[in-house]
Amino acid sequence: MEISSSILKLVSIVYSLTKESPLKKVSKQELEAAVRETNNLKYESYPRECLNRVLCHLESAYSQFEPSTWNFLDDEDRVLWEQRTYKNTICLSIAVIHFYLGNKERAKAWLSDELSEYGWIFMPNESLDLLGFSSTKDFFNAVFGDNGETYEQKEWAIKIHNDHALDDSGWNPLDYPF
Repeated sequence: MEISSSILKLVSIVYSLTKESPLKKVSKQELEAAVRETNNLKYESYPRECLNRVLCHLESAYSQFEPSTWNFLDDEDRVLWEQRTYKNTICLSIAVIHFYLGNKERAKAWLSDELSEYGWIFMPNESLDLLGFSSTKDFFNAVFGDNGETYEQKEWAIKIHNDHALDDSGWNPLDYPF
C-alpha cells in the first residue's frame, strides 16, 4: 500500500475534524497537532512512524474530550448527542488509520469499545475513499468479518437510544438491556 498517494486523503480526514470543533481547548490542540503531523507526511522518510504520531494525537484528543453542556438554554439532549457524534467521528478516524496501517485488531477494539451509542456514526467519504469502501457498513464488515452484523447492531442501538432520548425526557438507558 503506497502511503504517499494517500497523504492528501489522510490530511483531509484529520483536518475535517478541526472545522467547527466542539472540543475543549486541550483536545483541540491535540487535534491541531495531528493535522500538523499529517501535513508533514510528505517530508517523512518513515511515513508509518508519522502516522503513529498522528494516532497518538488523535487518541489524546479523543480521551480528553468529554461531551458536556453548561448553558441552561441548550437543548441538553441535542447538544450532548451532537458532541458524542463528533467524538464517534474521531473514533472512526482512529480506526481507519489503524486499519490502513494493518492494525486490524486495534481498529476492531476502537470500534467495539469506544463508539458511543448516544451519538450517530458518521464516517467521512474521504475515509471510505481512502480504504476503497462504498459504505460504513463495508468498513465494519472488513474489520469484523461478519457481513455487517456488528454495524447493524450498533446502528439499531443508536436509533433506539436517539428515539427514546427525543421522545421521553424521563427515559433511563439503564432500563433497557441492549
